[in-house]
Amino acid sequence: MNGKRKKKLSVRIYHFFTTVIGLAIFVLGVFVLFHIQDVVVTGNTYTDTNQIIETVRDDPYSINTLYVMGKYKLGKGQSLETLDKIKVGIKNPWTLKITVTEKPIVGYIEMSDGYAYLDINGLVVYKHHELLPDVPRIEGISGEGLQVGDTLEATDKQLLQQILLATDEARKKELPVERVMNIENSVYLIMGNIYIKLGQEVSEEQIAQIAPILPNLEGEEGTLHLENYSEDNDTITFKRGEFPIQIE
Repeated sequence: MNGKRKKKLSVRIYHFFTTVIGLAIFVLGVFVLFHIQDVVVTGNTYTDTNQIIETVRDDPYSINTLYVMGKYKLGKGQSLETLDKIKVGIKNPWTLKITVTEKPIVGYIEMSDGYAYLDINGLVVYKHHELLPDVPRIEGISGEGLQVGDTLEATDKQLLQQILLATDEARKKELPVERVMNIENSVYLIMGNIYIKLGQEVSEEQIAQIAPILPNLEGEEGTLHLENYSEDNDTITFKRGEFPIQIE
């Protein structure tokens, strides 16, 4: 091997090693710079922050912000039953940003060991010994022993579905519902001394009639009958002093 060939080989070896060293420095820099030092969670009100963080960082490689973000961008990340959506991004290279959207709470069941809060499907998304404000109480359905992640069961599943539908529609319309009751297999919404009878089949159209009527019922006591209301029958009656049960 002549001198020129030796020189070319030396240059190639030099370039190879400098490239390898450069890549190693780059990888090490990425590893150190994007090593998770802080996690910011927003959007949760009842889901535990630490539980969200543990779910997002659920494998040994989840120490790097780029890795975790990429995992969720590809749809490979885990979520929780209480969450509708979970979005993972980077606030800065070493800070992971988690934004969640929780499943809306439509009502609660009172039990001997606290209150179980339900979503539209009857899933227990939160349980606590204190009451959350502006959440209606669901009565006439037993839920003893429920834990977070359990689904409320009932002998009459159709009736339970209608109760949950009524509470969800009332929530969307921002109605001041205090209680939702099953009385003789009929769904009632209770607001103070006003009982609203929806019947066995609840519709969005029924719930939409309530808000415009409420101002006219201020100071009244009785039952508003919407159980027969439909597109083909727009008859709505209010029976003053009529109550399906004794007012508590």
